[in-house]
Amino acid sequence: MARPINHAARAAQRQTILNVSGELFAKQGFHQTGMAAICKAVSMSPGAFYRYFGSKAELIEGIVTAERAEALALLDSLQEASDVRAGLVEMLMMCAAEAQDKVAMALSLEVAAEAARNPIVRQMVARVYIEFMDRLVAGLVDAQRGGQLGAALDLPSVAAVLVATAEGLSVSMFVGQVDEDALRLRLHGLVVGLLGGRTL
Repeated sequence: MARPINHAARAAQRQTILNVSGELFAKQGFHQTGMAAICKAVSMSPGAFYRYFGSKAELIEGIVTAERAEALALLDSLQEASDVRAGLVEMLMMCAAEAQDKVAMALSLEVAAEAARNPIVRQMVARVYIEFMDRLVAGLVDAQRGGQLGAALDLPSVAAVLVATAEGLSVSMFVGQVDEDALRLRLHGLVVGLLGGRTL
C-alpha cells in the first residue's frame, strides 16, 4: 500500500528547491547553472529532484509564479489606504525596499534577461505584467468612482507611468543607495503631479 502524500512537506521541499536554485540563478545565471549543481545544492539525487520539478523550465515557471505573488501583494497598500495617493506612495516605497534584497533583485533581473531570449519565459512574465496592470487600473477606477480622482484622468496611462517608475526605482535601489525620506518626498510630488489634488 502506497504511503499517503504529505502535501505540507512536499510544498516545503518545493519552496526549498526554489529558494536554493533562485540563489544559484541570481549568482550564475540560468544558462550557467546546470541541474547537477542544483541537485547538489539541495542534497537530492536527480531522480528525487525530478519528482518536484521536471525541468529547468518548470523551475523558472515556479520562480515567476513566486514573483507574481510578491508583485500582487504590493497592491495591498493601495487597497488598504484611505487615500489612494498615499497608498500609491507606499506601494512605490515597498518596491524600493524590496530592491535592497540583492539576491532577489538579481534574480528578478535574470528573469527579465531570460524573457528577452526565451519566448516561453516572455509569455510568463507578460501574463504577470498584464495581471498586475489590470488590478492596478481596477484599484484606480475604484478610487475614481469614490471621488478621490478626477473623472478626466487616463487611468491606464497613469498605471503605466507608475509601473515604469517602480521598475526604474527598483534598479536604482539595486545599484545604489537612496535617502528614504528624500525619496518619499519625491514620490509624493510624482503621485500628486500624475493624479492632481492636494499635496499629501
